[in-house]
Amino acid sequence: SVHYRLLEDAETDALVLLQKGASFADICETIAIANSSSGDVALIGRLLTRWLADEIIARADPALPESAAAL
Repeated sequence: SVHYRLLEDAETDALVLLQKGASFADICETIAIANSSSGDVALIGRLLTRWLADEIIARADPALPESAAAL
């Protein structure tokens, strides 16, 4: 089923970058630059946890070759 929810500005920006193929490291750096508070790490952790739970991203399968996991 489909679920809708409001996104934080930082999450919207991060998802746009993700859609464009940015690496997780690049997304984290962008969030850190845009968010001048000391809560960057907590915000990134919340987003990663939410994206995994919502299946927006998936955990890499350790059985896959490294090149396949990067796709």
